Amino acid sequence: MVPVRVIWELPGRLRLEMQKGTTVKIDSFDGTNLRGLSGTLTTQDQGLLESLLLNCAEHFFLTQVQGNATRFLGKRFQMEDISLDQYSGPFYDVYEVEDRIDLRVGRGNQQKYFYVNSDNHLLEKIRYTLKKGNMETVVEVDLESWQPIEGQMFPFSIVRKENEQPVVSLAIEAVDLGPAKNDGIFDNP
Repeated sequence: MVPVRVIWELPGRLRLEMQKGTTVKIDSFDGTNLRGLSGTLTTQDQGLLESLLLNCAEHFFLTQVQGNATRFLGKRFQMEDISLDQYSGPFYDVYEVEDRIDLRVGRGNQQKYFYVNSDNHLLEKIRYTLKKGNMETVVEVDLESWQPIEGQMFPFSIVRKENEQPVVSLAIEAVDLGPAKNDGIFDNP
């Protein structure tokens, strides 16, 4: 387990501080550019930043405000192809969104599927396919263990899977809320 501190400012700035041995690795997105204090960001660093910033309920709502194409696919989908009387999992309302990805090289539009729990109305899953050259990677981000903090709901578990294999797992211990500050923390990591 690696300690991580995330500073996130809506609508699209994020700073990630991760303890690596005796040093702290700092990556940030200032709304336009990805930066890493220790040099080039790895694919895993980019995936983590993307999962935190672009695979969340806030981003889903921001895409609507920005006018991204959204299609409601239907209510109460089940995740397994079994009979309804045998299914015990949650049901989902599913939205297809044409999202604009501005974090990585090869920026462009990305078709994503947002799965909102039909009963508690919380975003629990995002699925999409990344193309890396001739390879396709199926990405799934699971948002779980939602808890209220100052009247807002936050997932305390975030797991990113690529081709069904977990590549990032965050267990959140605490959330602090506060107003945006013009302190330059996103300008230079």
